[in-house]
Amino acid sequence: MIKVLLKFFGLAIFFSVSCMLLLILFFWVYLVVNSTGILVSYDNYLFQKKIREHLLLGAHEVSVKELATFEWDAICIYPPYCDKFYDSSGNILNEIEGSVSTDDNIYNVQFMSHGRQVAVLQIKRWTLSNSFLNDLKSDCFTDKARFVFNDQGLTTIME
Repeated sequence: MIKVLLKFFGLAIFFSVSCMLLLILFFWVYLVVNSTGILVSYDNYLFQKKIREHLLLGAHEVSVKELATFEWDAICIYPPYCDKFYDSSGNILNEIEGSVSTDDNIYNVQFMSHGRQVAVLQIKRWTLSNSFLNDLKSDCFTDKARFVFNDQGLTTIME
């Protein structure tokens, strides 16, 4: 009887420890992959792919909610060479956390949730129409934001 109990509890303990080690390994792999930027790169790839698909299908508008694969409640658009918003007095209203590309062919889209940055994805210049390029200033929008397209590309962002 005692041998059966020891064998049973030994298996239960072995199984519990094995499961715990697997969870720790999974969490560690997630942290490593997330810290290397692989997940952000994939989100960026999906974001740009979905914009491209809507352009090719001739869509007139799309909710930004449909383009992101994560939870967010506000977005801020930053034109090339820009990673901060300023008010008229020169105070910083908002800025991108961490380093991002400020190349002349990239518009950064900062996704926020409850006032905190959750991701920064890019819109490539080739997807934008000339009117978008000329009219857009740094601006923030709620989760009701939608991209509006014409035959030249993305024209504006509306709520």
